[in-house]
Amino acid sequence: MSNDERAKVTLIHHGEKEAVRFVTPSGVTAVIATSVDPELLRKLRRKLERKLRASGHLSGRQ
Repeated sequence: MSNDERAKVTLIHHGEKEAVRFVTPSGVTAVIATSVDPELLRKLRRKLERKLRASGHLSGRQ
């Protein structure tokens, strides 16, 4: 599987619910439902980045 194929895969559960799976180059996997509001995802990203910076796992602005 190429990096592009690993980066984004659409998953469908019982023909009803759809999610997208992302795999980062470092191997971190995230699965996100496609029905989630994009604004909610932006807020979640900012919150996670703040927590990672505070713990020293993320430096500066990414």
